Amino acid sequence: MKHLFLILLIFFIGCSSEEIYVYEKIPEARECYSFKKYIDIEKCNRKQHIILSKKLSKVIEKDNYRKIRKFD
Repeated sequence: MKHLFLILLIFFIGCSSEEIYVYEKIPEARECYSFKKYIDIEKCNRKQHIILSKKLSKVIEKDNYRKIRKFD
């Protein structure tokens, strides 16, 4: 009985400081992993998509500009 009590005590002390994330929606961006609620994850994902699309647009524009300069 003592051993069972000690095992349970160690288990609860060891697990009390850990947080377990149960996602309503799995975040797509690494920056969104800290959010737990669906709405927060969705906002963060949307924000990251906007940032990525702007970066992608800049890269495409730059590439197109280089192609035009190279072949004109």
